[in-house]
Amino acid sequence: MHLENGPGVDRAPRQTEFYGLRAVPIIFAEWAELEPALAGGLTLSELLALPSAVVVTAMFYKETDILGITGPHGAGKGSYKIRARGFLSDGRPFSLHVNEVLGQLRVVQITFGASR
Repeated sequence: MHLENGPGVDRAPRQTEFYGLRAVPIIFAEWAELEPALAGGLTLSELLALPSAVVVTAMFYKETDILGITGPHGAGKGSYKIRARGFLSDGRPFSLHVNEVLGQLRVVQITFGASR
């Protein structure tokens, strides 16, 4: 967590980074199923019950949030990035790359590899 002025002074951190190494669960689902389910709120049980839900295990996970409150681009103009890689339950590899800049989703790349 990076603060511009210090704890208790800043309303929020300027930047946060989250790391996960080994066994970070990620759930993927098709947007056509997920979008209507989100309308009324969604529990983990409901998410896992979606027919397209796939649980993967990330062996590497990094998420960086540069908040728009005090970010380098000005108020309301932050960025959000995720990088992850790991394995599906059947052993196939996966990778995930998400990049949002200034409120615009620039990249969403999900790759599922071939079976071993």
